[in-house]
Amino acid sequence: MAVVLWRFRPEWRGWRVVGVLVALAIGGELMQGLGVDRSPRLLDVAVNLMGVGAGLVLGLLGTRLRHAVAPPRGPDSEGMDP
Repeated sequence: MAVVLWRFRPEWRGWRVVGVLVALAIGGELMQGLGVDRSPRLLDVAVNLMGVGAGLVLGLLGTRLRHAVAPPRGPDSEGMDP
C-alpha cells in the first residue's frame, strides 16, 4: 500500500502519507480486538510499521530510479506544480 500511495498520490508524499500509513497499521491491529479469537499485540503493530517503512523505502527508490532513467514529465513529477 505504501508503494501505491507514494507512486500514485504524489501530492501526499512526505509526512501525510507516513501519517496515513501509520494510522492504518495501528488501526488494523486494533481491529483485531473485534474478533473472537484474536487480540491486538504491540509486537504485531511493530511488524506492521516495519512493513510500512519497507514500502515507503521501495516507493522512494522506485520514484528516484524512474527519474534517473527518464527525465520527469507531467504533473506527478517532483518539483513541478500540478
